[in-house]
Amino acid sequence: MTPAAPPRRATIVVIDDNVELAKVLTQALQHAGHTVWMTDDAKEGVRLLQLHSVDILITDLVMPEQDGIETIQLARKLRPNLRVIAISGDAPRHAGVYLKLAEKLGADRTLLKPFQLGALFEAIEDVFPARSDAAAS
Repeated sequence: MTPAAPPRRATIVVIDDNVELAKVLTQALQHAGHTVWMTDDAKEGVRLLQLHSVDILITDLVMPEQDGIETIQLARKLRPNLRVIAISGDAPRHAGVYLKLAEKLGADRTLLKPFQLGALFEAIEDVFPARSDAAAS
């Protein structure tokens, strides 16, 4: 029996203007072994993408100054292979519309707030699956 591949550790940028939520997500992701940069400002998040080699962007969609849709578009220009998870729920009547738009513009996965941490970890596994070099050969 072949042993399961160890989980891949991702480098992640979390952008959410809800600082408490961003902190919870960051702590959970770090506890799982990922390297995480967190910001409550989308423009700062794009700057982090320019400064660091990032595997996954987790971004809220409804934010002041620069929304998540614009952030996804800028991120895709900077890093075409970046995996993107869009989250939204701040505008409940329109959250589904924002999430569908995010998918059309390049989000690999979307999550409607509030979501369980398990759903976030499943989304990360979907966009950045565990694999070993031996299994890829």
